[in-house]
Amino acid sequence: MCSAEDLIIHKAIAGRPQDIRDIEGVIYRQKLALDAGYIREWLQAFSDLLENPDIMARFETPWNVIGGPGA
Repeated sequence: MCSAEDLIIHKAIAGRPQDIRDIEGVIYRQKLALDAGYIREWLQAFSDLLENPDIMARFETPWNVIGGPGA
């Protein structure tokens, strides 16, 4: 079993349309409990390693639209 944060990280790396919808659903249901700093830290590391800035946007866009804390 993985945390909601780790699920978002894995889904953001995969980046398929269903993964993006899953990210949106997790943020919608658990936005107040999510550790956005942890998610951003890991997504930035993977984004840099894979040279793919879209990875970070796959989290940030729904986070800002849904209105997570600190959005």
